[in-house]
Amino acid sequence: MTEISHELEEAMTIIWKHIENGDDSFEAVDDKLKKYIGEDVLKRLMSEGYVKNSRPGGRIEFNEKGYSRAYDLTRRHRLTERLLVDVLHMDRSRVDSDACMLEHIISRELEENICTLLGHPQVCPHGSRILPGECCKNKASKIERVIFKLSELKHGECGRVSYIQTQTNPVMHKIMSLGLVPGLTIKVHSSFPAYVVEFEQTQLALETEVAENIFVRKIS
Repeated sequence: MTEISHELEEAMTIIWKHIENGDDSFEAVDDKLKKYIGEDVLKRLMSEGYVKNSRPGGRIEFNEKGYSRAYDLTRRHRLTERLLVDVLHMDRSRVDSDACMLEHIISRELEENICTLLGHPQVCPHGSRILPGECCKNKASKIERVIFKLSELKHGECGRVSYIQTQTNPVMHKIMSLGLVPGLTIKVHSSFPAYVVEFEQTQLALETEVAENIFVRKIS
C-alpha cells in the first residue's frame, strides 16, 4: 500500500462521510477540510490522484485508489469504535479520537480478526454503516467470536446485550422502551416458533427478525 500522510488519510475519511451523507458538493467539502485540516489539503489529494472535481455540478468524487483507501480507513475506524465500546466498555461519545489514531496502524489481518471477534457488525456505535470486508463475505472465523446475534443463542444460553441495531426495524425502538437495552443480561427460554427471553423478571417473545438485530456477548 502506498505511503500517505495521516493528514491526507484523515481528509479522505471526512470526504467519505460527506459523500455518504449526500453533502458532496466541492465547495462544502473544501470548506470542511480547510477548517479542520488545512488550506491546501484538497488540492494535494487531487494532485496525487485520490479525488476529482466532477463537472458539471461541482461534486467531489474519489478516483479508484482514493476510493479503496478511504473505504479501508472508514471501515477500520468504525470497527475500532465498536471494539472500544463493546469489548473495552468505553463511552461511545469519547471513542472517536482514539479510533482516529488506531485506524492508521491496524493491519488487514488485525482488522479482520476484530471484525470476526465482534460477529461482523453492520453499524458503528453512532449508527453509521460498517463497510464489509473479505471476512464478512466469507464469514471467516479465524478467532473465537465474543459478540453474537440473539438469534444465534440456544435454549438456556445467556448473554449481555452489547447493542441493538435500530435502523432497519422500527419495532426495535418499541422493544427498547420495554426495558431491553444495552448492558442488560438476558436468558433464552425458547427459540421456536419465537424467541422467548427473560430479563429482570420479565419474559418477552421476539420474532426472528427482531432477534437478529439484538447483539449480545455470551455469558457462561
